[in-house]
Amino acid sequence: VILSSYVSTLILSRTVVIEYINPKFIEITGYSREEVIGKKPDIISSGTARISDSEWRGEFLAKKKNGDPFWEYATISPIRNAQGVITNFIGIHEDVTERRKLEDQLRHSQKLEALGQLVGGIAHDFNNMLTAIIGFAGILQMKMKKDDPLMVNVEQVIEAANRGASLTSSLLVFGRKQAIFPRPLNLNEIIEKVEKLLLRLIGEDIELKTVIADKELNVTVDPLQIEQVLINLATNARDAMSKEGVLTIETSREEIDRKFIKSHGYGEPGEYALISVSDTGAGMDEKTKEKVFDPFFTTKEVGKGTGLGLAIVYGIVKQHNGYITVYSEVGKGTTFKIYLPMTRPGAGEAASVETVKPAASATGTETVLVAEDDAHVMRLSKTLLETFGYTVI
Repeated sequence: VILSSYVSTLILSRTVVIEYINPKFIEITGYSREEVIGKKPDIISSGTARISDSEWRGEFLAKKKNGDPFWEYATISPIRNAQGVITNFIGIHEDVTERRKLEDQLRHSQKLEALGQLVGGIAHDFNNMLTAIIGFAGILQMKMKKDDPLMVNVEQVIEAANRGASLTSSLLVFGRKQAIFPRPLNLNEIIEKVEKLLLRLIGEDIELKTVIADKELNVTVDPLQIEQVLINLATNARDAMSKEGVLTIETSREEIDRKFIKSHGYGEPGEYALISVSDTGAGMDEKTKEKVFDPFFTTKEVGKGTGLGLAIVYGIVKQHNGYITVYSEVGKGTTFKIYLPMTRPGAGEAASVETVKPAASATGTETVLVAEDDAHVMRLSKTLLETFGYTVI
């Protein structure tokens, strides 16, 4: 029998006692020969593996000497003599912990993709309904006298519909169906622009540290959306730190290579601008980290959060062809890392971040052609345009 050095190998007696282990077994489990020879294999296994007169294959959870769990794929076969009598059993064990981790990451990523498509599709249709409700209620409000006793009812309708629209907008972002307006920008300028707002947001008891890269980080992004990402992460960090703590925002240039892709199970090789957002808060356990980007998942008290903040962050990052990772331990804080593709050479110079001013309402007498596939929104568009003097086809 050739005993490979790439897999953990055990030879068991007919009474299922360990008689031999190879060096790989020692390397993986941390046990020495003296500690396992003459012992039952349940010293490392959970008892899931079955030993019988036929070959058994399967995966089970095992534990190392230090108590750390790990997954193994095992093949346990009987060894027979010339007369066909079982004399020993041989177990070939492969550590598949990393493979299972990557499979879990892939499944979670696929789940978020499917959830995003479902939520985005529903939110898109619901948004059309809310647009019609808000629009027609607004026309009604505009044509009513201010002292009309029914005005308060119209205002309540508009307020409730606006809350629904805000929620729907968040779901559209998660589903990546929200319109974005990307342009070449220096990422460092966005961080510097939003810094004052974040200071007011997190309060006086939390210290804000920004570490900006020396060189420009040219990316093609919608600056308002990236600001939204930073605001949501800062709000989350503030809540995690309770009264005191440090929020650190750092930018740098990073490369996604094969090592990164192998470790995370996703990614496209290339140069990326990295935003790291770290806090010194309560941190998260593994179960919480698995659901942290799911819409409506929250660990906050009822009424203190919608559970959409990190779902919005995820949607915005994905819509910019970026990646986001989370590192956290209970009691040791949390770090979110956002990778945004660097603008390729020749793609245009990075523009300065500007504040966009809303345009004034227009009136006119021209004829306008309205093309809209939703009947309610079409009627609203027609009514609004006619209200401002246009002829509508």
